[in-house]
Amino acid sequence: MLRNCHASELDIWTYPDWMFPLRNNRAWPLEGYWRQTGGEEGWEPKPGFSSAYELQELYDKGLATADIEERHEIVWEAVRIHLEEGPFTLGASGDQPMPVVIRNGFMGIPDLVILGPWAPGSPGNLNPEQFWMQEDLRNESLGQ
Repeated sequence: MLRNCHASELDIWTYPDWMFPLRNNRAWPLEGYWRQTGGEEGWEPKPGFSSAYELQELYDKGLATADIEERHEIVWEAVRIHLEEGPFTLGASGDQPMPVVIRNGFMGIPDLVILGPWAPGSPGNLNPEQFWMQEDLRNESLGQ
């Protein structure tokens, strides 16, 4: 199976689809769809037959675990499954450069920027407190 997609989120528990088969996307789309539809459609993951079963079990265990260190251990176990039983997906290419339009006079933007991730809705590796507008642009935006 070949699928084109963007890079992973930084927080597995915020957006777990990259590691755990929970929806009809990424690796195991039919096992994920089974879970997404409450078992009405897709393929039910079978213990000992599909890594999707074990990964879904780990995901449920992680959700029920309040201790952050225990959650880290669960993620490491999922990583182990991906390393030992995978690869389940192969990246043909990634992190392709893309142009970004920035208004003239908007300052503080470095030449190399990471735009993701999607989940936190942040400007990637930038800090907005480092941005500024040149005086003429600031006056224009304030209606002066």
